[in-house]
Amino acid sequence: MNRNQRMVVVTALCVIATVLAFTFLVWSHGHISNAAKFVVFYTNTDPHFPGLVNYWGIYIRHGLAGYLLGLIAPICLLAVAAFVALGRPSSGDLGTLPR
Repeated sequence: MNRNQRMVVVTALCVIATVLAFTFLVWSHGHISNAAKFVVFYTNTDPHFPGLVNYWGIYIRHGLAGYLLGLIAPICLLAVAAFVALGRPSSGDLGTLPR
């Protein structure tokens, strides 16, 4: 695989990982029903309801599928993209390297 093909593969993997993450993860406050919190960035109390606390962060909406396709798959795809981008060229590509 030459350098241009590697960059196409890396770009495709990064785009797929981004689309999966945006599809299964939600940035919102704590009023989503049946949504698990993944990362909470900050909390604040609701001025209209003294006992209610808003948790702003990233939520996973789709249960196990959300964890697998929203977190695990994008992390794996980005790791593969980094491996492809930083990997050594094959012996067939040695003639195409700049000197």
